[in-house]
Amino acid sequence: MSIDTSHARPTAAGPDRLCGVALEEKYAIALGILSVVLWAGGWVLGHRLAGAPPRVIRTVVPIAAMLTMACFAVFVAVARYNVHG
Repeated sequence: MSIDTSHARPTAAGPDRLCGVALEEKYAIALGILSVVLWAGGWVLGHRLAGAPPRVIRTVVPIAAMLTMACFAVFVAVARYNVHG
């Protein structure tokens, strides 16, 4: 005896039913990528400054922190301008 599944609804969306990615989701993905890029840049900067004198580190680290904050601020400003909701 087999079960009649002719009236059953599909449980997963088929390839023809997939919807596009919303603009907000695109910005969320881009923010994740930006975070990984900034993390990698910080890692490289840390390795480059590992043997640097303290004076150089005290100068470079605050500048890098301000640039990181500026990157996020610009990203958020652009996202808020483009995403209307």
